[in-house]
Amino acid sequence: MAWLKQKAPCFQCEDRHDGCHGSCERYDTWKKEREEMLKQQRAESEVNSALYAIKEEAVRKRMKGRNGK
Repeated sequence: MAWLKQKAPCFQCEDRHDGCHGSCERYDTWKKEREEMLKQQRAESEVNSALYAIKEEAVRKRMKGRNGK
């Protein structure tokens, strides 16, 4: 997740001024790439969460048999 550590292109930008995000092509490109990466991260997180839930249920079923309940 090195991309999360990347700073926006406006960091130390000499052309920076109030409202420049609306007209800055570098910022627009960076933001679109970041949004895509965040979207992928959310999808991976959902898959991992589902896999964890499946594993947790399997463990619970095994433990239920051991306790005699």
